[in-house]
Amino acid sequence: MKGLAYEKAVAAVQAMMDPNSKVEHDVRLEDGLGQKRQFDVVVRGQVGGHSLVVVVECKDQTRKVGVPAIEAFHAKAQSVGANAMIFVSRSGFTKTAIEKAKACKVAPYSLLKKDDQHNLPISVRWFMESYAWSQVHFSFFCENPGEQLECPDAQDVFYQKHRLLDWWLKFLQTTLGDEKEDVCYELEFSKPREFQICGKTHTLAKILCSATRRKQVLSKSIELKLDGFYDWSEGKAKVPPAATIQTGSFLSDFSDWEPYDGPIPPARGIFDWRLKGFTAIPLSYEKDVIDFGQL
Repeated sequence: MKGLAYEKAVAAVQAMMDPNSKVEHDVRLEDGLGQKRQFDVVVRGQVGGHSLVVVVECKDQTRKVGVPAIEAFHAKAQSVGANAMIFVSRSGFTKTAIEKAKACKVAPYSLLKKDDQHNLPISVRWFMESYAWSQVHFSFFCENPGEQLECPDAQDVFYQKHRLLDWWLKFLQTTLGDEKEDVCYELEFSKPREFQICGKTHTLAKILCSATRRKQVLSKSIELKLDGFYDWSEGKAKVPPAATIQTGSFLSDFSDWEPYDGPIPPARGIFDWRLKGFTAIPLSYEKDVIDFGQL
């Protein structure tokens, strides 16, 4: 998108910004001396019963716009009595040009187009609190209170042919899937039950099942594709009322997110997301297992 096409694209997006206004491309307005002054885009509208004229300058160039261009446009716009001024630059503005634009009440914009590969890149940084179960442990309470029992391998605890770990992992994934803290769940049986623990039979009155919740903060820069303008003076995008915005994609397991250390900054806009993710248990387990809670 070069030159004339860039100007027409600016006009089209400006028309989307205010559907009730009249937007024209390549217009000549008469100044106070009767001379015709050319403007890339002119917007005419009504506010409170008063007619307003907005003039737009477009610069499709690889270098940033500087102070002289802002001053020249401001003088030309003032000569035709424009009510508002917009300067649209593909490559942005120098820092001093932005300050000058603020002083002259010129809005320094860059065009945003979803289908333009040379578009000004717009992105937001998303943050996510990711939760995963990291450790499980069983504490056994025998029918005989004096009997002490430990089993270093949580996978080697069975009731009949049913493995306790299968039930516990399923319980963590389903019933406790949204839990953010460590958990300790008590299995108290209706009567003492015989378990095979590390190859030996033991009669148990109850079991305490525990699991550790690991929290990690992740972050990712998400690209936004939209039709609108980027306002350099405010540092934010301006989007038409009926616009659609496309976000960049990311992997479902969040493996393309980066670890983030520090407090999560507050969200500043509708697309500045703060997420919570609960990672599926990576261990395989038998899902068709008896409910140990009903024993």
